[in-house]
Amino acid sequence: MSDQLQRTRAVRRHHPDVRRCLAGARVDSHTRQRQLRSIRRDEDVVVAASTAAHDPAGFDAPPNARVERWLPHGQLLANAACAICHGGMGIVQKTLAAGVPACVVPFGRDQFEVGARVAAVGAGTCVTPDALDAQALRGAAKAAIDMGDGARATADAFARTGGAAAAASALESELTRIVTGAELR
Repeated sequence: MSDQLQRTRAVRRHHPDVRRCLAGARVDSHTRQRQLRSIRRDEDVVVAASTAAHDPAGFDAPPNARVERWLPHGQLLANAACAICHGGMGIVQKTLAAGVPACVVPFGRDQFEVGARVAAVGAGTCVTPDALDAQALRGAAKAAIDMGDGARATADAFARTGGAAAAASALESELTRIVTGAELR
């Protein structure tokens, strides 16, 4: 069994009801630390945070938070009430496909648009970096937790499209059409 899987199982064993998940790994260490500061030590939540390139030991995490370099999103999302993430398409799609509301904290590229769309469909909230402080993040995460119906509706809509199998089939059909020259007629 991999070290990462063992650590994830330890998180679930010690904290079976993960109520928040700081999932997006491509966040600078300053932003991740601000996110961790938003968690009150006496708050009835457990947080699992991944840091990617940053050493987990360098973070001041409250006792109700677990900080690792990498954690598998799927296993955490299965028990999460909310995913706090950077708004990358990958983590947002995983989060919403799991029917979990997202609290998006974008910091660049298309993440601002992704966060705005999550909020517009009622599947979560968005906090811009200039508004990010402990109180704003805590409030946005709590509001996102209450948007479970919107996240589950989005998951149902994703499922109705046929998922990855339907996308792969459509792509194969289009590539076959292009390769056989059908587009040139």
